[in-house]
Amino acid sequence: MRFRAKIVDSSCIKQFLNIVTVVSKLSKSCILRITGDCLVFIVPDENTIPRRTVLWAVLEQNGFFEHYDMVGVNAADANNEIFLEFNISLLASILSNVKVARSIKMKLTHKTFPALTVEIELPSQNYAENQMCVHEIPITVLPLQIWREYKQPEIVEYDVVIESPPLRKVKNIVDKLKQLSDKITIIKTLFRNLSVDHNNCSKSSANALLETKRLAQFLTCELMHAGKEICYIVSDNLIHWYLEQKTLQLHYYLTTTLDD
Repeated sequence: MRFRAKIVDSSCIKQFLNIVTVVSKLSKSCILRITGDCLVFIVPDENTIPRRTVLWAVLEQNGFFEHYDMVGVNAADANNEIFLEFNISLLASILSNVKVARSIKMKLTHKTFPALTVEIELPSQNYAENQMCVHEIPITVLPLQIWREYKQPEIVEYDVVIESPPLRKVKNIVDKLKQLSDKITIIKTLFRNLSVDHNNCSKSSANALLETKRLAQFLTCELMHAGKEICYIVSDNLIHWYLEQKTLQLHYYLTTTLDD
């Protein structure tokens, strides 16, 4: 089992910092799925059995990493993947102190304990060579038999599929409303000129009652500056937000709450 990846493009480094920050605001720990094509950050809901996926964020290998090399638990078949659990908040804390990085390298190591080792190359004005900061984040490698617990939800039919307004605008509204109530209904605020995907809609309207706190947590995703933002609604059941920015795709699933 092996994994090494390196990011050198400044825009990709910034995007990586943003996605780690977003995930860390949703959960202290996360599952990292490593495949030959991509990295997938998975946040499960620890309060549900079986575990329900809350966040599914995909970083594609092509166009994002300068170097990417992995060998999974069984390179000969479909199980050529790695699933591990680690403290995403620790990674976010490490990266938050990095203002300018020349490169970020990640690799799996096992010196005194299994770890995701992060090497950050920083420019130096006082030395001929760049500085290298190395951090080891403890990990738990998940056995094959529980991989199926961490899968992307499958939704057969949505009531409404609509182009989402920019998240920064939604965030401004929710930040004001969260002082008034711990619950909020989607969609009550009117946004003009949003397109509706009628081909994937089963109804002409839908609404869902959500916990304001959880919605506000999700809206930190506005850091991504996504080029594509789509909102899927299953009335009185689920809001599924899909964000896309070049080599990054993020799915966030907010289940509805009962109205007291």
